[in-house]
Amino acid sequence: MEEKQSAAEERLDRMLADANVQIAIQELENCRLSLEASISGEFTRQLWELTLTSLRASLGSSLHASPLDISQAFLLQKAGGAAAVRKDVLRFLAEAIVRKARVQHKARILGGVDFAEDLSSVADRFSPGSPLTLKLCAEAYPKVQFKRSYKGLKLRVPRRPHARGQIFRMTEDYLLYKHSQVVDYPEPLPSAQEGDTVVLRVDAGWFEERDGTTGEEIPSQFISGQTTLDLVKPWLPTELLESVAGIAVGESRTIRVAIPFHTQQLLDIYNQQCEGAEKPPGGTGTAEELQPPAEGQSLVPIYLENIAKATKGNIFKTLFGGQAEQHELDKEKPKMFAPNEVNQDEKNQNEEMGTASATEEDPDSKNSEEDVHYVDCLLQVECLNVKRRIIPKADDEFFVKTCGMNRTELWELVESSGEELVKEAASKHALGAAAEALDQIAQVDIPESLIDAQASATWKQQLKAREVQGEDNKKFQSKDSFLKWKQDSRRGVENILRTSFAIQAICRMERLQVDEEKLQKDLAQALLKVPMESAETLAKQLYKRAQATLAYDFIVKHAEVEYYIDDTPAEVTVQADGVSASQQCVRAFPKGTNIDEWHKKREQTLKDRDALQDKARSLCVDPKTLKKYSRDT
Repeated sequence: MEEKQSAAEERLDRMLADANVQIAIQELENCRLSLEASISGEFTRQLWELTLTSLRASLGSSLHASPLDISQAFLLQKAGGAAAVRKDVLRFLAEAIVRKARVQHKARILGGVDFAEDLSSVADRFSPGSPLTLKLCAEAYPKVQFKRSYKGLKLRVPRRPHARGQIFRMTEDYLLYKHSQVVDYPEPLPSAQEGDTVVLRVDAGWFEERDGTTGEEIPSQFISGQTTLDLVKPWLPTELLESVAGIAVGESRTIRVAIPFHTQQLLDIYNQQCEGAEKPPGGTGTAEELQPPAEGQSLVPIYLENIAKATKGNIFKTLFGGQAEQHELDKEKPKMFAPNEVNQDEKNQNEEMGTASATEEDPDSKNSEEDVHYVDCLLQVECLNVKRRIIPKADDEFFVKTCGMNRTELWELVESSGEELVKEAASKHALGAAAEALDQIAQVDIPESLIDAQASATWKQQLKAREVQGEDNKKFQSKDSFLKWKQDSRRGVENILRTSFAIQAICRMERLQVDEEKLQKDLAQALLKVPMESAETLAKQLYKRAQATLAYDFIVKHAEVEYYIDDTPAEVTVQADGVSASQQCVRAFPKGTNIDEWHKKREQTLKDRDALQDKARSLCVDPKTLKKYSRDT
């Protein structure tokens, strides 16, 4: 039957192409199209004969009789009556007219068509051999227009103020720290103080419970080993520095630190704990049990040894808003989880500038693709040695020796890059400004069927999110609840579709291509974190977010970006000794500031910043929230 139907469609299309059938197309509001087809009497006669021939062939094969022996009255009766056959003929004809409109008139028709009049009344007027005027309604694909070009937009982006000298002071402190000398103390060795270097041995460790108590013991091969800590602010976390300060040689302490574990390592620890629970107390004392930890398995010593460099990177991120691509500073991100070979060229380059160079992770390596969890742990450490640190004198001779330039030249070099670093730190806000500007200039006519489909998809995602959170969805699953939600959320649904189609239009016109390799890596990470979601759904969501990032990046690169300083005044907290609660908070304004005018401008600035942040948050790929906020269209 399907082959015969397809052959009939092809024959009807050929008849329409040869016949003098006039089709007039008129565009209406909200992506609606009106099609009016003027059909000659000769064509209606041929169409009716074609229909009867097809019915005779179909019915004759089922009755095992010749089609010529079947009367027209019997044929129409078996097909449901003459009125039903005429309705089928009109539906068949309407589909053929739509196909002709798409091919010959280049009409961008979305989905099927509807009759402008009641089908029964049109069927009553249909008579083979008589001319017929058929009026149809259809929806067109969304039409994207821009009020003005998306190139050359003027964007205002907030950024943090750049305090001249701050970057240089941090650079100077780190250079002095890196090029300091560590020497032995004379006997007897004193307790470790700030600025000293201590050699520690990690003997045991436990997972920390939520209430701060000691939990399950961590197998020794994952934590044991020897490490070196430099008790220097701000390169070491304050909590870790305070817990180690004052330790003496031979003294044991328990310190608290968040240790990075891969998912597979946590599973191995869990399996070993289960196996240990099944063994009798005391073990068997076999050589396998007494074997020392395998070299390279223990993560904690490596992590502690590099934590100072990692903290240094976090300080620079905090300074520049957490978004800057830190150029040479970013190259110093340590390899925390497994030692690897150092890129010698990069190391030499950093040595010339007097900065630390640590091993970067290979983005294609297995470790970079594994899921890492930071787990609060309690570690028992013993101090093996305490050494003192000699800081060099920060004069021109020191800077020429370490950097190849004097202090003034280094100042100018570092501070000249500070403004660019601050602008790069505001890149996320720039994407938010681009998103807001695109919403203002984009005009998209959206058909009602797409709005209904998007509303239904978003509603289902919200119901699923409530179900995951353990809420009762029964009261929200009624049709009335959906219709009320759709009415209240219609504007938001339209904004989702408008933004989506505008982004697709920019990517298509500018030929912006999503990095498929990176998309697959992001998909693999998302599937690990949201295993209950299908790969197809996550891939679609990640693809659309990647498209959005490409489009907004393109707008920012071709825009006139004006950065304005987020001039929040300093806040000073006054607190008495021994009192935990703040007693008074004082806001200090620059001299000559009109305070009332400042508050008015500040209120508007906060509104603009919040709007930009909301736009920017939609660009962050957080797989945990993908299931809650769908962008399917």
